[in-house]
Amino acid sequence: MIKFHAVSKVYANDAPALLDISLEINSGELIFLAGPSGAGKSTLLKLIAGIEKPSSGTVSFNGQDIGKLKSSSLPYFRRRLGLILQDHALLADRNILENVMLPMTVVGASAHEAKARALVALERVNLAGRERQSPLSLSGGEQQRVAIARAIVNRPEVILADEPTAFLDKENAQLVISTLKAFQSAGVTCIISSHDDHLFEQSSRVIFLNRGSISKTWESAMQAPPATGRQS
Repeated sequence: MIKFHAVSKVYANDAPALLDISLEINSGELIFLAGPSGAGKSTLLKLIAGIEKPSSGTVSFNGQDIGKLKSSSLPYFRRRLGLILQDHALLADRNILENVMLPMTVVGASAHEAKARALVALERVNLAGRERQSPLSLSGGEQQRVAIARAIVNRPEVILADEPTAFLDKENAQLVISTLKAFQSAGVTCIISSHDDHLFEQSSRVIFLNRGSISKTWESAMQAPPATGRQS
């Protein structure tokens, strides 16, 4: 589904963020990206989302070269993705429910459908009943869970999560991973960067990065499920 071929990413006046990465990710996998800060995990996710372009090599999604997409095509491509980035980017002038509804509104869903789906997404991340609050009234961990609800509301084909459990206690971290696993069980591909090594055993594969290169890969006996449809 996603293929990196000899991909390097170099920022100006800096060491390579990624160096000659070749990698294939199958539909329906739940993959963790592991490694120290600066290993290249966030950059790898941004390349998949088309936020960054490779300095060399190709990143493809179902055979389509993401790096060659025009700026006008990127919003349509990203509708297929659920993005959970370290910058939550929640809108302070909208309440929690309106923030989660936003991806549905952008694609033209009715207000009724957008609200119904947003309420379900908030329930999945244990924020039911909080929908009228401002994001500014929430803790960092609660804001992270709102960002996760927003990422899953549009039934994406792929979820990209950059340290989604970083600000959460053990109980809520497990809630987040269980939510992502529920989507994976319905065929959604989940790619998660994390330092929480106790979560790795729940994945189909762990890819360890160090200084922009893949240092090793651990594969679980667990197989990726067939892509039978997306979680509702």
